Amino acid sequence: MIRIKAVVDIGDYSEYEVRYKDPVYEVYSFSLGDGLWGKTFDDEDELVEYLKRIGQYDEGKVKALFDELEEFEIEIPETAIRDTIMRKDGKTVSYGADDLEAMMTDSVITMPDGSQLEPDAEGSPLRAMGLI
Repeated sequence: MIRIKAVVDIGDYSEYEVRYKDPVYEVYSFSLGDGLWGKTFDDEDELVEYLKRIGQYDEGKVKALFDELEEFEIEIPETAIRDTIMRKDGKTVSYGADDLEAMMTDSVITMPDGSQLEPDAEGSPLRAMGLI
């Protein structure tokens, strides 16, 4: 199972951020046509619940974040990421459910390089997966 490295920190507007910071993998959204930087949580309880759900809750680190504003690193399991995970060399590791739906229902697929392809075009992720 792939685990994406991330940093937990307080953002510019006092929200809590989980920022993807992995040297090998990145998270991409074909449905949005953009690379994703991470997640934002409005309050401490939301962040704590998320960290518990992904098995990365550490009371000491969370307390230090809340009290002293010290960021800390976590690893997010592939199963907790609903978007597409790809290697930084461009090879896709897994497609997110929302992305698959968008690729099958939208008239174009926005690729990571910014180009747009029709779902049945040569080079389309749907064609590469054997779905077309």
